[in-house]
Amino acid sequence: MRAFVLTITLLAVGPAFTEQLSAVFTYQGQLKDAGQPATGPYDFQFRLFSGASGGVPLGVTVTRNDVSVVNGLFVVTLDFGQAPFSGSARHLEIAVRPGPSTGPYTSFSERQELTVAPHAIYSMDAGGLAGQPPSFYTSLANQTGVLSISQGGTGAMSVDAARGLLGVAPETFAPFAPSMIDGAGANVGRYPSIAIGVDGFGLISYYDQTNGALKVAHCLDRSCSAAEVSLLLDGTGLAGAHTAIAIGADGLGLIAYRSSVGRLAVAHCANLACTGAALYEVDPTVATQVQYISITIGADGLGFMSYNDGLGSLKAAHCENLVCSLASIVTVDAGSVTGQLFGLHSSVSIGGSGFPLISYEQLDIAAGEARLKVASCSNVTCSAAVKSVVDATPQGAINTSLMIGADGLGLIAYGSLVGKVARCSDVACTTSTLAAVGGAFGEGLSLTIGADGLGVIAVQAVIFGANLAVIHCRDASCSASPRNTIDSSGILVPGISMAIGRDGFPLIAYYDQTNGNLKTAHCTNASCALSPRKR
Repeated sequence: MRAFVLTITLLAVGPAFTEQLSAVFTYQGQLKDAGQPATGPYDFQFRLFSGASGGVPLGVTVTRNDVSVVNGLFVVTLDFGQAPFSGSARHLEIAVRPGPSTGPYTSFSERQELTVAPHAIYSMDAGGLAGQPPSFYTSLANQTGVLSISQGGTGAMSVDAARGLLGVAPETFAPFAPSMIDGAGANVGRYPSIAIGVDGFGLISYYDQTNGALKVAHCLDRSCSAAEVSLLLDGTGLAGAHTAIAIGADGLGLIAYRSSVGRLAVAHCANLACTGAALYEVDPTVATQVQYISITIGADGLGFMSYNDGLGSLKAAHCENLVCSLASIVTVDAGSVTGQLFGLHSSVSIGGSGFPLISYEQLDIAAGEARLKVASCSNVTCSAAVKSVVDATPQGAINTSLMIGADGLGLIAYGSLVGKVARCSDVACTTSTLAAVGGAFGEGLSLTIGADGLGVIAVQAVIFGANLAVIHCRDASCSASPRNTIDSSGILVPGISMAIGRDGFPLIAYYDQTNGNLKTAHCTNASCALSPRKR
């Protein structure tokens, strides 16, 4: 019997929180065949059970034939229908065989318990916990677990690691105070970027301007009141600036940043806390100062970055492996007229098409005018893309932040003199509806999707003295939404980054320029409010 090793990751893709709930959820896995990363077509079978052993399958057996496995990596979507998800425990049984084979499958004898996807379906349905607001539940998009399974020739299976998939607490309105994580007046914390690791704690990449270094802080608790700080790169000048972090398919941090010579580089963390990392230069062709870097993990499980190359073009880098030691580089948008700059303030997510969607600024230097654009990639590398102007209204520098809403469409927070939100009307965002959020947006801006499926924006609120504020959208278009001040102790530029924690509430990393340090703020409710608001 062949020996397989299978690692399955519950992705940030799952049942959409829409009126017609979907039971589809997505798995990403790493498969080893005879001890080596598998490459080629493989057949998979998935069956759902009510218990960890015995019993009969619930619903249909889902078969996925000739699944493409590249360097061990594969992605499948599963749909057992909504009927099996009644709120009770469910376990997934998996079997695999080489794609060209018509022989028997190798089954993994121990089943994987599903503790997020089925309950996300059930609890958001009418059969869930009646009367609880949607924000009571965790968003599937913020529940990531890693389960490693190894099987030898005897068919015995051992669980090596299972992380995450934790419960949710109801909203409270207790006071919360920002925490100083690193700096103490040392000019540390610019360009922060935060992601929630598979251990449920925040992982923050940022720039130490004093030492010209890339640093990482691994939060020691959910609120990130304290963190373990590591220096990954000690250089000079702008080494480590414009950081962006994502959690890779292997459960480890993948950080994009500006190298000491101004090129696009990547750090692949060696462990969950990122106390060490392997460093790679991703785009060696540009000997200038790259900027406005954004990173996401594609549907193929590999890193994807958008950035301005420092010469006026929007570029993209698609990692060729998990550690991103190799990448394919393409120019997504560039101007033929002197003084036209593309790709400023870029932000990228994986769109409803399964390919990257990038928001960015197009700047006319001579006119001093900027416009918001979107590039909808037509493939995983973005070698082809549909480019659209989302907001043609001339304005100052446009800071952008893009996420994919529960409806699979892009949601973009942007603006400078006037804060706005654009809700894409189609997957490619060729058309959209615009709403003014109110007040000016400063240089710091971060949008994410909350546990209720609505947008949450952390922003440098210029009109309120450059304080850190949070806007929790009232509806899908984010019109007339309240703003709550989080920190008024200093000027907060450049850089704000936000993620939704395992408790369903925002966790914000930001730079306090007045005091020169990296801070975090953990909200105790979805709106970061200190008292309930009528909605």
